[in-house]
Amino acid sequence: YLQRGEMTEDEYKRVEDSICPGCGICPVMATASTMCTICEAGGMMLPGSSTVPAHSGQRLRVAKESGKAVVELVKRDLRPSKILSRSSVENMIKVFLAVGGSTNAILHILALARELRMDLSLADFEVFIKETPHLAALMPSYKYDMIDFHEAGGVGALLSELRLLLDLDVMTCTGRTLNENLIGAQNRNEDVIHTLKAPFKPPGSIRILRGNLAPNGRVAKPS
Repeated sequence: YLQRGEMTEDEYKRVEDSICPGCGICPVMATASTMCTICEAGGMMLPGSSTVPAHSGQRLRVAKESGKAVVELVKRDLRPSKILSRSSVENMIKVFLAVGGSTNAILHILALARELRMDLSLADFEVFIKETPHLAALMPSYKYDMIDFHEAGGVGALLSELRLLLDLDVMTCTGRTLNENLIGAQNRNEDVIHTLKAPFKPPGSIRILRGNLAPNGRVAKPS
C-alpha cells in the first residue's frame, strides 16, 4: 500500500507501531514463536512456559521456576545431550508441522541434529509432512494469535491432541517424561487448537519442493 501510494508514511508508521500487542513476544507463529513452541515440545523448556504473554505476571514466575530447574539439572547432570534424542527431534518436527510454523525452524532443527550427531535431512521432514495434520489455527495461517494459543492451553494442549503421533516416553528438562508433563493438560478452545479427528487443515502446512529449480530441495509454506 505504501509503495503504491495508497498509504501515507504516517499511516504506515501507525500500523507498524501497533502490529505487536505487547513487548517481547511475537504475536504470530513466526520464527521466534515457532522455536519456543518446538523447544517446549522437545523437552527443553518447562511445560507451559513457551507461550506466556510478555505482559503477563506469569513471566516472572516462569523465570524463577526456570532458574530453579537449571540448578536441579546441574545437580542431576541432566544435560541437553541426555534430554534430546531422535524421538525428541521427531516430536519437534511434528509439532512444528501441526502449528504451521516458520520455515526457518527447518534450518534450526537440522543444525540441532548435526550438533547431536544425528542423521537428519529434508527427506525425513517429507515423511512427517505426509502424516501430520495442521491443528493450530494461528496467524499468519489464520486469525488467532499467540495469546489465543496460550489461553487455549498452549503447547501442552497441542501435544495432548497430537499424542497418537508422538513418542511420549522421551525425557524432558523437568526430569520427567513428556507423558508425565502432560498430566492435566487440557484443550480449552478447539477453534484455536483443533483435534486429530477434525484438523484445521490436512497434512502439508510445509512442503519440500524438488525439481530442476531446486535440485537440493527447497521449502515452502502453503498454509
